[in-house]
Amino acid sequence: MKTPGERTPRETADSGSTGITVPLPPGKRRAFFAATFALPFLVLLLAEIALRLIGYGPDLSLFITEQIRGTTYRVMNPALGARYFTGREFIPAPSTEYFLVPKPAGTYRIFCLGGSTVVGFPYWHNASFASFLRERLHRLFPHKQIEVINLGLTAVNSYTVLDIARELPGYGADLLIVYDGHNEFYGALGAASNDFPGSSRTLTFLYLRLVHSRLFLALRDGYVWVRSQFGSDPGAMERGPTLELLAHGQYIPYGSRQYFKAQEIFLANLEDLRSLAHTYALPVILTTQVSNLRDLPPFRASATAGLSPEALRVSEEHAAAGRAAGLAGRWEQAADAFRQAASIDTSNAITRFRLARCLDSLGRRTEARWEYQRARDFDLLRFRTSTDFNRTIAGMDDGGLVSVADMEGCFAANSPDSLIGRGLILDHLHPNSGGAFLMAREYARLLRQRGLLASPEEWLRCDTVSDASLWNDRPVSEFDERVAARRTELQMSEWPFPQNAAVLPIDAGDTLGIYAQRVADGEWGWGDGHQAAIAFYRKQNDLPRLEREYKTMINLVPLETEPRAQLGGLALAEGRLDDAETWLKSALALEPGWDVYRPLGDIALKRNRTDEAIMYYQKALTFHQQSPEEADTRFALALACTKANLPAQAETQLRRILSLRPGDQRAAALLKAIEQMKNHP
Repeated sequence: MKTPGERTPRETADSGSTGITVPLPPGKRRAFFAATFALPFLVLLLAEIALRLIGYGPDLSLFITEQIRGTTYRVMNPALGARYFTGREFIPAPSTEYFLVPKPAGTYRIFCLGGSTVVGFPYWHNASFASFLRERLHRLFPHKQIEVINLGLTAVNSYTVLDIARELPGYGADLLIVYDGHNEFYGALGAASNDFPGSSRTLTFLYLRLVHSRLFLALRDGYVWVRSQFGSDPGAMERGPTLELLAHGQYIPYGSRQYFKAQEIFLANLEDLRSLAHTYALPVILTTQVSNLRDLPPFRASATAGLSPEALRVSEEHAAAGRAAGLAGRWEQAADAFRQAASIDTSNAITRFRLARCLDSLGRRTEARWEYQRARDFDLLRFRTSTDFNRTIAGMDDGGLVSVADMEGCFAANSPDSLIGRGLILDHLHPNSGGAFLMAREYARLLRQRGLLASPEEWLRCDTVSDASLWNDRPVSEFDERVAARRTELQMSEWPFPQNAAVLPIDAGDTLGIYAQRVADGEWGWGDGHQAAIAFYRKQNDLPRLEREYKTMINLVPLETEPRAQLGGLALAEGRLDDAETWLKSALALEPGWDVYRPLGDIALKRNRTDEAIMYYQKALTFHQQSPEEADTRFALALACTKANLPAQAETQLRRILSLRPGDQRAAALLKAIEQMKNHP
């Protein structure tokens, strides 16, 4: 029964109305649903393709390829930091250490991962522990092909280490050395970073997958732009990852929920790294972190949470008494007062540090070390790894594929009174060149202990080079030390360091100091600074320092021939023929050239190897030279031919010289002597 005005389906159809939809056949219905479901993904795919076609966004591959003299190398991608840092002009500068893929047979390849200490800050890569380890292993095992490749990036943490490590089995890794932990809170993706909130591992790893999409990068860039427009400091995102930008306002009390969350994430990332090691049978060395305990007060301190006003007042009275006693040099009395203050205000970092100083002055080093560590652990600004995190690292050693280098213990054993301070560390945590050298020695010791790289018998036979010899030949110059010192001064004059001291200007007559300032300010790169230092030492005729600069340049740019050729020429001028020949042949192995063949001919001629000298001179003449250089090379060839009793060939060269330089007296005199010998045998 129908109501008044209602029409039946037949009536509707008969009237031509569309009030009733005829059901689609099942097959068409499924196709419709599939198309509807796929349409958003198709749009996203097309957007991704379009963005790639127009070249939007950086390539975030771990490595890129470069052609050098016809050989294809892999090198760390300069844009890699954009994976981890959002919306900044700053991208951490990676190393330029080249390697081959596939790995040459017989090569042992070590990758080093971590933050700024791995990079070598405040030096450059030549003063990193990776560089010192490479030099040490090459000296110990000259018959082996050993690569130590620095993959450090400034201001990154265990998320980055794990993300990079997951790709390394595909690049022929034989060993991973990880120095990581200081940046766990404030580094990129860190749990307390102002750059990116990494409190969820699931979301962070999803982010690290999505970041390879150009569409995701476009959305990320849009978000950053909007945030910069409405934020309190629109320019802050453009100034780079200073300590202040990464951590300002992010104070993390010891034992807080955020503290334990970061520790939980750190442990989970290390466990994933250990799983990776076992999946690929890839040895991994983790490392306890070192920091300046003795000479650097905590960055920020506050009263213990929940302390009553009365308890706080009593604690402050004890602390005031301790300060007064300390100023008077009454260390025992001061220590007692600070101890009483610390028994009430238990997590006040400054009180703990002052107590440690008193105990240190009294010669009670063991007690002082404990209090220095507590002062570091209670610091509200977590730029230095706490004892808990170092214990987490130490607990990862499984006696097999995963080892732990106790670098904190190593530094303590090599510090005055076993208290780590400025003797090995420049600021709060970055080792000086001596500290980096010590790190390399400890890693080599662990390699030997765990039977890595070589058999125990081979280690016993080869591990005979003295530390003194290795240190004397280090690839670090006085100029490097000047730059590192200046960069440290500049850093420690700013937040969050407590001194806030003024940085004195460089004296106008201090040429190297001015060069160091230009590098520290970013006006020059490290290569520019070293080239300027080379020119300065050459002008001063300071040959020992000039030689060290060339060795430093070879370490920085090992595939360039010029520093090797220059160093060979310098050794030749000093009469050190063996050294000269070694450096020149290493340059020749990279790229032949007249400036290498010519001095090699001179060395052969000095050693009466005339056939070899002739060969080198002839090869030198196959390269274009200016007329004076060509004439000199031909004269040297004529001398060699004369010594080899080849007068006709000598005459040919001498006549060619005289056609180039008609007034050349040397060529004329030698030609006359040869003609006289022919006329009067």
